[in-house]
Amino acid sequence: MKNIDLSVSSGEILLLYGENGCGKTTLLSLIKQETAPKGESSGELLRGFEAGDAGLVMQNPEMQIVTDRVWHELAFACENRGWSRARIRQRVGETAAYFGLEPIFRRDTASLSGGQKQLLNLAAATVTGPRLLLLDEPTAQLDPLAAESFMNTVRRMNRELGITFIICEHNTENVFSMADRVAYMEGGEIKAVLPPREIGPRLAGKPMFGGLPCAVRIGSQLKSPVLTNIEARELIGRYSGPKRPGSSSAKPIGETVMELKNVSFHYEQKGDDVLRGVSLELKKGEIFSILGGNGAGKSTLLSVMAGLRAPMGKVLYKGKNLKSYGAQLYRGNIAMLPQNPQDCFVSDTLKGDFDHMAEVCDYGDYTALIERLGLSGKLSSHPYDLSGGEQQRAALAKVLMSRPELLLLDEPGKGLDAVGKAELMNILRSLAKEGKTIALVTHSTELAADISDRCALLFDGEIISAAPPEEFFGSNIFFTTPAARISRGIFENAVTAKKIVELCQRGAGPMRPSGGCSPHQQKNGAKS
Repeated sequence: MKNIDLSVSSGEILLLYGENGCGKTTLLSLIKQETAPKGESSGELLRGFEAGDAGLVMQNPEMQIVTDRVWHELAFACENRGWSRARIRQRVGETAAYFGLEPIFRRDTASLSGGQKQLLNLAAATVTGPRLLLLDEPTAQLDPLAAESFMNTVRRMNRELGITFIICEHNTENVFSMADRVAYMEGGEIKAVLPPREIGPRLAGKPMFGGLPCAVRIGSQLKSPVLTNIEARELIGRYSGPKRPGSSSAKPIGETVMELKNVSFHYEQKGDDVLRGVSLELKKGEIFSILGGNGAGKSTLLSVMAGLRAPMGKVLYKGKNLKSYGAQLYRGNIAMLPQNPQDCFVSDTLKGDFDHMAEVCDYGDYTALIERLGLSGKLSSHPYDLSGGEQQRAALAKVLMSRPELLLLDEPGKGLDAVGKAELMNILRSLAKEGKTIALVTHSTELAADISDRCALLFDGEIISAAPPEEFFGSNIFFTTPAARISRGIFENAVTAKKIVELCQRGAGPMRPSGGCSPHQQKNGAKS
């Protein structure tokens, strides 16, 4: 990180946006004295607040919670400051009420969903009354509805309490339009600091443009910049042309690779079922995405499919029960990439990890594989020193050394920037073309819509719908893509920004002049 020149005003929401490894997290760490990293620094950092007046919420909800009960977590920071019991009770009570935590106030923190844990982290960071809150990828592990709810709470805190926010976020859909300014970082430097409405055109043509909100991308490609979904709907409504996407050529249906028949699973003997009679089939060469809320059982379902948990019901791989394969199940058959790629690493260098895996799997020369995944220059690095995207690719390289026919991926796009997600999708598409079957759990509706042959929603332990992306997201109202929300009632089943732009461009052009801001834009400005 170098040549940083930035000031943040009281009560402002500033979005830090840029590729993985560009210095966003380092910058946040320097702002909060207690988390400042070791190393050489130069320049001057002026803080307009006392030490302890900055709160921090990190990417992984699990990593920040330190106590066993919700109310203990809220009281923890107050106790560390030596407050009296009466003062602690008052502050904990009003904080819990403000954040709507009363129903879970006495719950065990381990029993909370991901969304509840992250809301608790936000409340705990706020309980001592900080003037500044630093949020580092706070929605990376939240489902779309939980992410939207979390950011709505942030907006409310900013408006009602005047708290200043500096937010690092790759998932810009819920934060972009509510930010006062966006600071775009590249190569360790801040390249631009502009209002959200101006940053989109500035990034057009750059790799990170793909991570901007759907409405911004649509407006930029149609040469009429917009900021919000409402403005994007108004814009595309001016276009005539086909109202339904052209029929895409469906991938030929291959043989069944895996079949689940009435599968149920619970963790405790008398506990509730996490999975309830799940039945589904995976076909050779298809990409199958599983979506659902935090705590819905998606990771549990994936672990059952990997043979890591023994359910009730039948799980068949190539027509045979998983148990019948023994250790051979993981040699040329099934491999699973866990949600945390760091769980895959066992050596001090990436080369050590690859050498060990190659030896165990009798893989031989892995040069071509790591070149394909863009890791050739990282062999001497410690796996934990890699960026999030590099760790994902490194873990995927290890998994692929077992030559699996069925690849199970748990949140492979988590924490990846727009470039990393595009690279990941290209890799998965090429694997599917080679005949590999891929089942992935994801919270990214856009990733699922772009890459999947079929998508499924897991709710209340059951698969309640499974269909091609256009049908799946086109029929959903809440659990759907931003593009589907924008195009609803205008273009049927247009569930990606690319498809909306294509349909507009295939039409006769705008039916009304589209230059300048609409009355809605003029009224609401950058924070509409």
